[in-house]
Amino acid sequence: GGRYHCWRISCSSAPGSSSFFHCPPRPRAGAMVGGFELFAMTEIKFFFNVDHKLHFACNLAKRAFDDGRKLIVFAPSTKLAEEFDRLLWTFSQLSFVPHVKAAHPLAAETPIVIATDDTGLPHHEALLNIGDDPPPFFSRFGLMFKLTIC
Repeated sequence: GGRYHCWRISCSSAPGSSSFFHCPPRPRAGAMVGGFELFAMTEIKFFFNVDHKLHFACNLAKRAFDDGRKLIVFAPSTKLAEEFDRLLWTFSQLSFVPHVKAAHPLAAETPIVIATDDTGLPHHEALLNIGDDPPPFFSRFGLMFKLTIC
């Protein structure tokens, strides 16, 4: 509904559900509710017990693209970024997920961008963290996905 108990961890839906990327809109920062001013806060969706982190991340990236969303995929190392890039090309024989690295000239026009830092990020709608620790710049995004292997 229209109630917001916590914007940081809310609206958890499974990747296959129709509401996965379509959570209720967050009130704008500065709005007054019940006499209190609201502040923009990154919503974080956690996925626990993920067996194959990069395959799961590929499915999230595909879902973001299918839903017309823009997504930054944060890989804390060049090696991990390259591995994810290769996997996005091969994880599904029946689909294509357009993606580039953040330094690519077409990054601003590409929905899925792979980044190893915050240099030149073309959009800040959603962040998929495939690293172990949250990147220090995650608060610039409206939504962050965190994958945990157990």
